[in-house]
Amino acid sequence: MDSRKKALGMEKELGSIDPGKKADIITVDLNTPRLTPVHGSVNSNILQHLVYAAHGDDVDTVMVDGKLLMKDRKLATVDEQKVIDDAIKASSRVVTARKQS
Repeated sequence: MDSRKKALGMEKELGSIDPGKKADIITVDLNTPRLTPVHGSVNSNILQHLVYAAHGDDVDTVMVDGKLLMKDRKLATVDEQKVIDDAIKASSRVVTARKQS
């Protein structure tokens, strides 16, 4: 992995969680019925759960480039209710325009 970062000329930006480096991180809530039981021992099944069973709604926290975008399943940079309200209004306009044509 280090040789790939070095080949890209990005070893100072990628590869570890350090101040000044890019950080894209998610946390996943493993305490859900579809991801249970989790075995963290030698026979760990965490990777299998993440690849084959986890869904997007299991994501709890998201950081992109070191910026917190979602925490505790709540968007940090967008007013989710406003987006929903705007979508409902736009949908109503489309339906009304369609009925009139």
